[in-house]
Amino acid sequence: MTAVIVQQSAAPVVVTVGIQGPRGIQGEPGGDGATGPTGDTGPTGAAGADGNDGAVGDTGPQGIQGIQGDTGAAGADGADGATGAAGADGADGATGAAGADGADGATGAAGADGADGATGATGPAGPAGADGADGATGPTGPTGPAGPQGAAGADGNDGAVGDTGPQGIQGIQGDTGGTFSFCQVRNTDTSTNINQATAANIPFGGTNDATDADYTLASDSITVNFDGVVTVQAHISQRIPQGEPLVRPNVGIWITNNNTKVSGVGQTGYIRNGDGHNESSSHMSATFAVSDGDVIRVQGEERAASGTVNQIAGESQVTVERRT
Repeated sequence: MTAVIVQQSAAPVVVTVGIQGPRGIQGEPGGDGATGPTGDTGPTGAAGADGNDGAVGDTGPQGIQGIQGDTGAAGADGADGATGAAGADGADGATGAAGADGADGATGAAGADGADGATGATGPAGPAGADGADGATGPTGPTGPAGPQGAAGADGNDGAVGDTGPQGIQGIQGDTGGTFSFCQVRNTDTSTNINQATAANIPFGGTNDATDADYTLASDSITVNFDGVVTVQAHISQRIPQGEPLVRPNVGIWITNNNTKVSGVGQTGYIRNGDGHNESSSHMSATFAVSDGDVIRVQGEERAASGTVNQIAGESQVTVERRT
């Protein structure tokens, strides 16, 4: 039996509902009597025929949730849905075992020869073979040229001094010797360019090392004051001045008497002007007859590259020796 609380007024009314009995036979409709108090519900009678639907009453309160019924049979599968987008490729599987080799194909036509490869390194020498039998001795060849002379042997011990020999016969009296004199001068000039395109006098004087009355000295000449024969030696020392770009000059020199050449030409004055080589010297000598008042000079001229070449102070020297 279930108790239901109905809210119809300020005070609630409790209605007790009994178990439904069987539906009874429908009787004839009676007249409406006065509504008496509700008695206890009797057993439910047999269900009668359904009456006409009455008016729909107010919706009562929701009843207590019933027990969950058994799950019904599964319905038929629905139609397949549209195919979804392709998923990302899965990782490659392990490589399967290699299949059996196929039959060899027919041999193709030979390709063109490739370029020769680089020559390989020479392999190590093989072991020497056994010596062959000696051949027959050939005929003796011609005698070769004499070899160079060997080094001189050490000097032997001095022999014993021999006896003094007899005095020889007196020789013929020689001619009386001539008068001997000489002079020697050295330069002080270091600014004159002696490497000129045309011949020019070289100022070789300035410092008098030795002289006498037989000679008169000047900066670029020596005058003789006698008749006779002299030997003149000229040594001209020279350099390329610092900063001068000149390379490979060569000053030629010669001796003159009264401006006439009386010697050959000394051409030993080549200067490279590189690797520290910027100095050299030229040399010449001559023997000739002179007369009182003759003027001896030394002249020079370029024989290679053009440019400035000066003398080195005190290193040029001219000497005159009287022979007769």
